[in-house]
Amino acid sequence: MINPIIFLVLIKTLFEIRKIMKGAGDKMKIDNNPIEIEAMAAFRCGDGDEGNRLQDKFLSEFHDSLKRKEDFCPCTADCKHHGRCMDCVTIHRGHDDHLPNCLHAMLNRRIKKLSELSEHTLKVTED
Repeated sequence: MINPIIFLVLIKTLFEIRKIMKGAGDKMKIDNNPIEIEAMAAFRCGDGDEGNRLQDKFLSEFHDSLKRKEDFCPCTADCKHHGRCMDCVTIHRGHDDHLPNCLHAMLNRRIKKLSELSEHTLKVTED
């Protein structure tokens, strides 16, 4: 198991490399964002203050991208709520039928990992 301090240093180093390589015109990456990944690592290591600081930084970048009117919404559906995350999630929570498109890839990755526990032998049966 990797030492949590070493892990945080590695994450910070990767973040610094990303910052150097990122051009001024690049739009914000929300999914698997290095800042948010680093925040979660800090929380898991018990450093809530650092985790909160990093999440505030992530949200600040997000709000800046909103001000620049960047389109970061991965949904390809013809939807009048495109790019308005709070409205979209509220609607999906309201109808309780399916998840927003932007959460599909994350959920599918998690389901795949769960399915690996039974060597992908899950069989869907009708009741």
